[in-house]
Amino acid sequence: FGVSYVSLHAFTTTVAALGFVAVLLLATRGRGVRGAVVVGVMLALNYYDVVYHRVGLIETAVNTWIAWTVVFLDRARDNGYALSAALVTFFLGFFSKLNILVFGPMALGFGLVFFVRSIRRKPADGEPPRTVARRLVRWTPVLQALVMLGLVAWYCIREVYTRSLIRNTGHVVLGKLAKTSEELDTSNLGYAFARYVNPDTWTSSLFAVVFVAFPLAVIQILRVPLAWIRRRDLDHGFTLLVGAWLVSATFTFAAAPNDIRFRLGTIAPACLLAGSLLVDAYLAARDYVA
Repeated sequence: FGVSYVSLHAFTTTVAALGFVAVLLLATRGRGVRGAVVVGVMLALNYYDVVYHRVGLIETAVNTWIAWTVVFLDRARDNGYALSAALVTFFLGFFSKLNILVFGPMALGFGLVFFVRSIRRKPADGEPPRTVARRLVRWTPVLQALVMLGLVAWYCIREVYTRSLIRNTGHVVLGKLAKTSEELDTSNLGYAFARYVNPDTWTSSLFAVVFVAFPLAVIQILRVPLAWIRRRDLDHGFTLLVGAWLVSATFTFAAAPNDIRFRLGTIAPACLLAGSLLVDAYLAARDYVA
C-alpha cells in the first residue's frame, strides 16, 4: 500500500504553496507590495525551504497551518471575528502534529489580547448601536474554542493516541524508547534542553537554514523597544506577532533532535522580519536622499 512519489510530492508541494501564500499575505499587510517581493525572493532562494517542503514531511503541514494562524491573528487586530478562523487553522495544525503546541502560548496570548480589544471596541461614528444579538455573536470565538477543546480532549484520551504520544515523547524528547508511561524517564529532561547550549544546534542547524535572515530578524525585533524609547512610529503589532512566531519556532529545539526539518518553521518568520527591516531601510534611505 502507499502512494507514488508523484502524488506525495504534488500533495506536499500544494500544502507548501498554501503556506507560501499565507506568508506573502502577511508581508503585504506588513510592508506592502515591496515587502511581499522581498520576502518572496528570500523564500525562493532558501534551499531548505524549497527542497524539504516538497519531500512529504509532516512539518510542511504544521508550518502551513501556523502561518495561516498568524495571518488570522494579524487580521484579528482589526476584526475580532478573524479569531474563529485562527482557531480552526491552529487545531488543524494540532491534528497534523503535536509539536504545534509550542506555538500555543503565542496563539493564546495574542488571541486574548485581540479578543478583549474587539469586545471593548466602541462603534465607529455613524455606526448603528450594537444589538444584544450582535454583542453575543462577538463571543463566538470563545464558544468555538470550548467546543474544539472538548473534541481535542475526546481525541487525546483514546488509547491509540496515548500510546503514540508516549512513544514519541520518549523517542524524541527524552532520547529513549518507551511503550508505557511508567517507562518514561523524566529525569532525562536535560537531554532535550542540552540542545540549546550545543553549538552544533545553532551553527549547523539554525544558521544553516536562515544564516542571513535570522540576524536581520533579531535586529528588526530589537527596533521595537528602541522605537518605544525614542517614541518613533513602527508597526509594533506586526513585528511583535511575527517575532513571537519566530521565538516559538526556535523553542522547538527542546522538543526535537538536531535535524534540519525541525528548523523549517523558523524560515518564514525570519524572512518576514528580515524583509521588513530591508524595506524600512530602503524607505529611510530614499527619504534621506530626497
